[in-house]
Amino acid sequence: MKTTTISSVLVLFAIISVISVIPVYADHSQVTIEAAAGSGAPGCEETAEGCYIPSSATVDVGGEVIFSNTDSAAHTFTSGDPTMPETVQVLFDSGLVMAGSTYSWSPTETGDVPYFCMVHPWMQGLIVVQEAGAAEEEHGDEHMEEETHMEETHEEEMMEMETLMVGDVDVTMSPPVEGSEDAPVTIIEFGDYQCPKCDQWFQNEKPTITSDYIDTDKAKLYFVDFPFLGQDSDNAANASYCANDQGKFWEYHSKLYNNQGDINGGWANIDTLKQFGADLGLDTVEFNSCVDSNKHADRVSYNKNVGATHGVEGTPVFILVGSDGKTQRIDGPQSSDIFAGVIDTMLGEPIEEAMAQEETMMEKEMTESESMEKEGGGCLIATAAYGTELAPQVQFLREIRDNTVMSTSSGAAFMTGFNQLYYSFSPTIADMERENPMFQEAVRAFITPMISTLSILSLAEDGNEFQVFGLGASVIALNLGMYIAAPAVVAWQIKKRI
Repeated sequence: MKTTTISSVLVLFAIISVISVIPVYADHSQVTIEAAAGSGAPGCEETAEGCYIPSSATVDVGGEVIFSNTDSAAHTFTSGDPTMPETVQVLFDSGLVMAGSTYSWSPTETGDVPYFCMVHPWMQGLIVVQEAGAAEEEHGDEHMEEETHMEETHEEEMMEMETLMVGDVDVTMSPPVEGSEDAPVTIIEFGDYQCPKCDQWFQNEKPTITSDYIDTDKAKLYFVDFPFLGQDSDNAANASYCANDQGKFWEYHSKLYNNQGDINGGWANIDTLKQFGADLGLDTVEFNSCVDSNKHADRVSYNKNVGATHGVEGTPVFILVGSDGKTQRIDGPQSSDIFAGVIDTMLGEPIEEAMAQEETMMEKEMTESESMEKEGGGCLIATAAYGTELAPQVQFLREIRDNTVMSTSSGAAFMTGFNQLYYSFSPTIADMERENPMFQEAVRAFITPMISTLSILSLAEDGNEFQVFGLGASVIALNLGMYIAAPAVVAWQIKKRI
């Protein structure tokens, strides 16, 4: 009995010894990589965990890598090293992956594959591709240890999620910030590359703001696309992000405004946009492919929705945010002195008396329509035209109003009286348009003839009292004929026949 017992123990010991030396193979047929919470903002690259969970993963040839965007910001998963452009997108490129979405890739050969996010290039990771069934030790136990550690801290990181919000504005998908990240005041600009007033602000006011505040680390600037003037506006916005892929967003941004032409006049067509990229020395093969495929359409659409959420109907619109989170909105290409007054107040610095007086005078000169639009439901014409082929015409009419009609005393007097009548009912109708799409379509059809007649005022020279008065009277007479006299005659004839 004793001998049998001893023999059994020896056999069991032998079995255990054999099992202990059999190499253990981990299952690397599938691996999931998640974007770390808050990785849309710089800083994750400085942590021990990195910007991906796990930051280094192992997968078998023929297996599957699932990239999951569990962050609140949109990301890309792109193979290559951002410091070596020739390696980018060679193996895979997910395009823009929105929050909650996934992208998968199946490797076909062994090797180390670095990858990163083209929107947030500080995010970098590594995939180790091995032969199926290879021993874990062969590729380093540190990979598994790191994966385990990442999994343990994932829940904690989710609790510390950061979002790319400045004040109440989502700048997740905005281009790289201009200026210091640590600047206490943030300027958020909603703009359209075809918008003449955006170009006016860019050329005349932005240089002063840049030198006085952005270059001195007092303010930083985010540009949020709001392309509403036609397809060329969307194409230009997409091209700017294609330039951003090669680290030249702001150079391309300036190129667009410095070469702006007529709205939908062809200056921002696909061929011209490609030429701008070549002029800046971009990799034309990569850039042209990006432009042709409209690669960043989702990103452009995302930013446009951000503007719509904040009531943007025309451009430019600025939202300034102080370090305390308080915001101040500025509509239109206002003077750099207006911006200076707001920024200095947010910085807690005293405003010079002369500047304060000038700001007060400019505020008094704001048209009644602009102030009432902010208080009420808005302009029924702009609301009806928003997002349609009429939007460029409405923008054009705004410029006629500001530069031609308001430059004469008779025009200014007429607009003051007209606005008092118009804004007595316009906000209510604008709200009804937003609530009822069918009603919005009806209003759009009704005002289309009137919008066409108003363009007659473009024939007047700026400041020419006689021309503005004469053409203005003609427009009024024409609209009275279309909307009152003609319907009255038709109704009278119908009644007569009946």
